[in-house]
Amino acid sequence: MLGAAAPQATSVFFFSDPLMGLLAVVNLMVIVSLVPIVLRLLKDYRQQLQGGNESPVFSPDQFPELDVDRKAWK
Repeated sequence: MLGAAAPQATSVFFFSDPLMGLLAVVNLMVIVSLVPIVLRLLKDYRQQLQGGNESPVFSPDQFPELDVDRKAWK
């Protein structure tokens, strides 16, 4: 808010732009680290579809290492 109202706000933008870039890099690293988990879940989903299940369901019992909150999946 201060940056929008200040007459010489260029320093605020010079500071915030690199920080937004840093935030994007951190988010991309986390997304890349989650790719193996996503691929395993996608494989399970496709196997359920091929097995004749028209409505695949996530089963936390098949992925114990993910430490899934079971209350969230009821």
